[in-house]
Amino acid sequence: MSLKKHISILLSAAALVGCLTACGQAAEVRPAVKYDAAITVWYTDDGTPMWQNLAALSKTYNSGDGAASGVTVTLKSFDSDSALMDAITSGGKPSLVVCSSDAALALAKTDGVAVSTSKFVTSGTLNGLVSSYIEAGKLDGTLVGVPLAASIGLIMVNSALTSKLSGYSASAMSTPEGVCQTANSYVKAAGSAFFTSGSFSLLFRTWLAQYGDEFRAQKESDIKSEHYVYLYNLLANTAYNGGVEVTDDDPAGLVAEGKLPCAVVTSSDAAKYAGASQDAAYLPYPVVKGGKALYPVYICDMVITATAENEGQASAAFIQWLLANSSGLTSGSGYYPATALPGSGADSASTAKLDAVAASQSGSLYIPSPSAEYFADSTDFESSFREILTGLS
Repeated sequence: MSLKKHISILLSAAALVGCLTACGQAAEVRPAVKYDAAITVWYTDDGTPMWQNLAALSKTYNSGDGAASGVTVTLKSFDSDSALMDAITSGGKPSLVVCSSDAALALAKTDGVAVSTSKFVTSGTLNGLVSSYIEAGKLDGTLVGVPLAASIGLIMVNSALTSKLSGYSASAMSTPEGVCQTANSYVKAAGSAFFTSGSFSLLFRTWLAQYGDEFRAQKESDIKSEHYVYLYNLLANTAYNGGVEVTDDDPAGLVAEGKLPCAVVTSSDAAKYAGASQDAAYLPYPVVKGGKALYPVYICDMVITATAENEGQASAAFIQWLLANSSGLTSGSGYYPATALPGSGADSASTAKLDAVAASQSGSLYIPSPSAEYFADSTDFESSFREILTGLS
């Protein structure tokens, strides 16, 4: 073989290797980024399947991508956002917090609590997420919470109980006035309460938004709104007639078990009992007469509270991994991934009816403007209003 031909063969071989690498067929395998950090994730567990899914996914991460990156995730749950906040303000040091968008902003305004989400989360992590969800997690333009999932507000009814009411109409339940009128009729017919809500403060918040007003959960300012006074009296009169049930029990559970005909709940609350009752049915969130058709969306945010560089980067990496696996996280839970608007499609047979209600809503989705002040005051309002309703019934 001539020297010239030998060189030609070597050059051809080199060109082939270069082509394979460029075409991605023999590309160099890059090692996983090493963070070497243990991260703790604190979250509010509302009893829905999403948190069981989170536990399972965390184990998958720890044995897979986490192990490759030197990251171990440990979970700790709380019964409420308030309990979670109390644990943090008492000296708790989680790496990552999953909570409501209101609680996320409250965290950012809490003295002594470091929120470092914007420092560690890159813009690439946010690609594909619903833009309005992202905006809801910002405070003065700075990212505080990365949206993980969202649930919607709706009405849950027990069709076996509502069928006992002559003239019952689902269409009448499309307004607060219709719900209360139906409740008054039900009391006369059955002698018992008709409906309840897991949060009366959220009722006021959404219904006042439908009027174009803001609910602050502060009596001194809210009472200046004629719409607030109107809604307050509407519920109070219905309670006086015996139509409103005030209870600490899970409203969705009461409806599913046939103990109460109706409740205003979230899709995630309803999903807990989706396969437990053949009598459960769902209706769109009621809209005040003369108001704008707004249907509430409640967002779960992820907030990085780690300050150490490796811990913060590891938390951001776990966030990105969770978002990439969000369909598995929300499956069958009544929550929807932050990559899609509610009603975009059923992810399981048990939640198909919930998805249908979400898809049937013809108005606009309402994402309450997150407020640390509302978060702080709503608990006192809820307690006070429930005492008033109980005293009236």
